[in-house]
Amino acid sequence: MKTLGSHCAIWAASLPTYATALVSTIIMTIAPPTGAGAGTTMQQQPESTHCLGRFRFAADTSWRPSGRYQNIFRVAVSSAPTEVPWVEREHVALHPPAVALKRFELEPGAPALWYRADPAKPRFVSLMAQKTVGSSTVVLQRELGAGAEEPTEGLYRALLAAYVPGSMRGFCIGEGSLDTEPSTTETARLSLTQPEPQGLELSIETQTTAQPETDDLLAQAAARTAELVRQGMQAELRVNRARQVGGLEGVESRVWIRDKAQPQLLYMWRFAGRANDAFAPQIHLQGEAPEAQKAVFDAAWERLLQSWRAVEPPPARR
Repeated sequence: MKTLGSHCAIWAASLPTYATALVSTIIMTIAPPTGAGAGTTMQQQPESTHCLGRFRFAADTSWRPSGRYQNIFRVAVSSAPTEVPWVEREHVALHPPAVALKRFELEPGAPALWYRADPAKPRFVSLMAQKTVGSSTVVLQRELGAGAEEPTEGLYRALLAAYVPGSMRGFCIGEGSLDTEPSTTETARLSLTQPEPQGLELSIETQTTAQPETDDLLAQAAARTAELVRQGMQAELRVNRARQVGGLEGVESRVWIRDKAQPQLLYMWRFAGRANDAFAPQIHLQGEAPEAQKAVFDAAWERLLQSWRAVEPPPARR
């Protein structure tokens, strides 16, 4: 059976850069409840709320995050439920040929490291810092041009001060959120997985943009499907419509594909974004499943789209 990336290469060809990267790197796998058979309808399951960047959605509790990434103010930020020893993070960062430049405490309880990832590029330096807040650990990392060290350290302190464990307000980064003003440079990605059955996949990414997508997304879906057919696959564009998700007017496309292996379903919902608006970024939701799992997949897809909402903004935006 082909992977999501192989089926989506054509679809992603003219999408924004963030979506193209997403196809190859961020996958969420969905499965029916334990004991459910292939092609059966999804039973009601206990749900939990997942928070990613400026948005949240519901999923049953059997879904497990397997990878996530957040970036705000051009700083990669993450939080984990248990503390990772600083010495381990420093060891990974200083993998040869990287060299340490300065070890210090950004603030009490926040070890930090300035380092150069590649000595052959002396104009660039990186700053990594970590701090345990409550039961979670926040990690910050950024590469930048040499000469901006002092303001970057100030930005890191502001981000650490804005972190609220367990919160779903502002910009969500995993075990909590940054209760801070929006940035015009925000990216968030998430993957969730279940072990069985194989082949049901979903991907999520949001990214602020200065230039919203201007191409006709409905026409793009038709063109992608036609290209699949030209490459010798059987493909049908079964749904291609405007659809509002979380108050945002986007386009939903559902494609049936057969290419040697069993028939596959490929779903996407895309929002073009509004310029420099963290609460209306470009959004790309995408999923793939064997046709035999259609009932399960449709239920999971609908739950994602119907529960998608913006999180509560920080105080200044209310």
